[in-house]
Amino acid sequence: MATTTDYLTQLQRDKQTLVDNLVSKGVSATSDETFTSLVPKVAEITSGGSESIDEYIVTGSSSSNAIINRIVKLPMIDLSGNYSANKLCYGLVSITEIPEWDTSTVSKFRETFYGCTNLNKIPLLDFSKANDISNLLYGCTKVTILGGFKDLGKEYSASNSANHANLKLDLSPCTLLTHESLMNVINNLYDIKTKGCQVQSLVLGSTNLAKLTEEEIAIATNKGWAVS
Repeated sequence: MATTTDYLTQLQRDKQTLVDNLVSKGVSATSDETFTSLVPKVAEITSGGSESIDEYIVTGSSSSNAIINRIVKLPMIDLSGNYSANKLCYGLVSITEIPEWDTSTVSKFRETFYGCTNLNKIPLLDFSKANDISNLLYGCTKVTILGGFKDLGKEYSASNSANHANLKLDLSPCTLLTHESLMNVINNLYDIKTKGCQVQSLVLGSTNLAKLTEEEIAIATNKGWAVS
């Protein structure tokens, strides 16, 4: 379990990532600024400064969690070249969807969407480099539309033990997933069986399993995934 110190350290890293991305897009920003002053600058990237701060922040709130619990929209962060998206959206309880980020170089997705309790839509994301997806969607009970995780398992190693905790895709909290969303997940899984990897876990939960036929589930098991 992450400590308060761990969370604050990660928060500081996230702020630096935001600063770096703003600067790379030609927006003036420094690490000495607060999230309160940095987040409005995202609009300068997305629409030349014409977009309202209300697109990103719920106004009229000043709780102790301040900017974090008030973010309602995420920017098109440039993740290309990054290897970690650990806790990228951790605890953002007000966001409802994820942009179509380029995650093709990201290998770490530990707790990326942890605690995003109002998250409803996630597009197809490139997970071809992923080797840690632990607690990816913990607490995400409202996710309905899911584009899938492209080539998840491609980076898995034959030396990994079977049903490794860090390699398990757990969708059991997401009981509202549509049939199409479940098939997006299954169809985008990499064939780890042919690659020679040990069996890894795809946890759907009883509610999601009931939406699929045996033939549809077999698509995943034939690729070397243990579906439960």
